[in-house]
Amino acid sequence: FFNELATSKKLTDREVFIILRKAIKVLGLKEDIAKICEPLISQNLKFIRTSSHLNTAFKLYSNQCQEQYIFHLFRAYLSVALAQEAGLPPHIYDKFIQVNLLCDLQLSAADYESYYVHQDDPSKWTENYREHPKQMARFIERHLSHTIGPEVVKWVELHEENPDGSGFPFGMQAASFDQMTSIIIVS
Repeated sequence: FFNELATSKKLTDREVFIILRKAIKVLGLKEDIAKICEPLISQNLKFIRTSSHLNTAFKLYSNQCQEQYIFHLFRAYLSVALAQEAGLPPHIYDKFIQVNLLCDLQLSAADYESYYVHQDDPSKWTENYREHPKQMARFIERHLSHTIGPEVVKWVELHEENPDGSGFPFGMQAASFDQMTSIIIVS
C-alpha cells in the first residue's frame, strides 16, 4: 500500500484512512477496527494540530516523513486490534493511539535515513534517532503532562529497544513489561 505514496503530494487524512483500510484488509484484521480507530485518531490529530507544543513538529513530521507517519498510524490500528483481542477496556484504545502518534514526532527524514542506511551500526545513527524515545517522553512530561497521562509517557519511552543493543530502557526485561507495554512493542 505504500506504492500509493509515490506521489510527492501530502495525503489528506481521508486518503490516509483509505490506505489504512486497505492494509487491514490485506493483513486480515477485522474491518471494524477502522470504525474504532478513525474517530480516535481524528480526535488526537485535532489535539495535536491545535497544541502550541506539538503542531510545528507534527507538520514537519507528517510532511517530511509521510511513510513513517502512516506506518505509526497503522501501528495504532494494530495496537487497538491487539488490545481488543486481549480484552482490554475501550478507554485504553485512545492511549495506544496517542503513543503511536507521538513516539517519533521529533524525528526527521535525515534521522530515519541514518538508521536505514546504517542499521547495523548505531554509532552512525543521528543522536536524535538514538535518543528519541527518552527525548519525546521528557518533552511530553515537560509540556503536556496536564493532558497526556503518565502511562502514555512510559509507553513512548519504552516503544523500542535502546539503539546500542543494551535492551530496553531502565534495563527492563520482557517479563517485566505489563500487557499494555507489550502491545505497544509488538505492534
